Amino acid sequence: MPGACAAGNNDHNTSMSKRQLAIVLWTVGILNFATNLAPLIQYQGYDTVPIWRAVHGLLNHSQIYTHGGAGDFLYFPSALLMLLPLGAVSLPLAKAGLFFVDIGAILVSTAMLLRLFGYRWFGLAGAIALCGVSFAYPVFFTVGAGNVDALVLVGFAGFLLAASSGSWTTAGTSLGLAIALKPVIAPLVLVVAVYRRWKALTLALLIPCALSGVVLLAAPASRDYFSVTLPLLWHGQDAQIQHVSYSLRSVANRLGVPDALTGLIRLSVLLASVGLFWRRYRGSQVEPQRIVELSTIVLAAAFLLSTFAFPFYGVYFLPFAIAATTRSSYLHHWLTWAALFCVAAKERWFLERLPDRMNQFLGARFTLGFLLVLLSIYVGVRRAAEARVSLDLSSYERRGEARADVGTVAEP
Repeated sequence: MPGACAAGNNDHNTSMSKRQLAIVLWTVGILNFATNLAPLIQYQGYDTVPIWRAVHGLLNHSQIYTHGGAGDFLYFPSALLMLLPLGAVSLPLAKAGLFFVDIGAILVSTAMLLRLFGYRWFGLAGAIALCGVSFAYPVFFTVGAGNVDALVLVGFAGFLLAASSGSWTTAGTSLGLAIALKPVIAPLVLVVAVYRRWKALTLALLIPCALSGVVLLAAPASRDYFSVTLPLLWHGQDAQIQHVSYSLRSVANRLGVPDALTGLIRLSVLLASVGLFWRRYRGSQVEPQRIVELSTIVLAAAFLLSTFAFPFYGVYFLPFAIAATTRSSYLHHWLTWAALFCVAAKERWFLERLPDRMNQFLGARFTLGFLLVLLSIYVGVRRAAEARVSLDLSSYERRGEARADVGTVAEP
């Protein structure tokens, strides 16, 4: 009885400690989140401006896609249909609206991803997640810019949540709507294809095409997307955008790397990513770990190989960050935490006393983060394979010992 009482007291103390820690982390997370939001209010919404102008261009039958490059509207025509409510409000109201919508979308996405791994939002796991999000630079970049990436993240989280539960029709619909809003996560159709979920793949491709078709038929000015915007995306926009881009091509251009060598590096990253993707798919089939890591591989490679990639793309590594904290994950190593620091930390690493070229190299931290994400998953895949071999060997040895015991007992 005394032992049972002691065990009960220990469980009660542990429960109280977790509750107290959760309260502390919730308090710190909320205060830090609000503190980082406050400075954004004055300069918030610069990415909302081209979206608002494009929607009003659609409604007023005027130009939608321009040659502006930096600050231009670059999304599929389907996005115009999904963002039509912005046409009913003024620009200041549109900025304020997207500001609060983005905050809500980030929090909803976090809650969905916690649920994906069996965690509760209103608990210690939710408090830890909020603390992490409150320090993440891409989150506040997205909210401050007033773009739609937070909404796309909701679609990404919905895709993962539905796919991991076997609801592939819902997963395809969620992915299709996210792509229709902004095609930044369009490479995820490769994940659907490798799972051979053809109905979901059809939905993911058909939804943005159908919505874009409606706009193209209704507004001839939207057809400029093919003659104006697609060439711009292919060539990587203008110098102003390339200066803040962190794709391999953009960074190599800033560092003066020869084009031939840049092409070789990009080809190497492509081949390595394809190999890693296939190896991870053939590895551990534990879900949702597998689909999250496959999606992360595809997105990290796409950002690296794109003509441009921005720091706020780091929000799409939120599923990877949560996956790395689960007990079943093989991502518990320093490369994972280094990758997340490079992708999410606010520090720019610029030192005034260093030469400009050194500062440019250190400023490529986000690019290094994308590469480290791939490398950390590779190390995780190797660890999982080694653990599986060790388990098989142990099982074989136990069977051998059992047979030896049976033979001993059978002797007269």
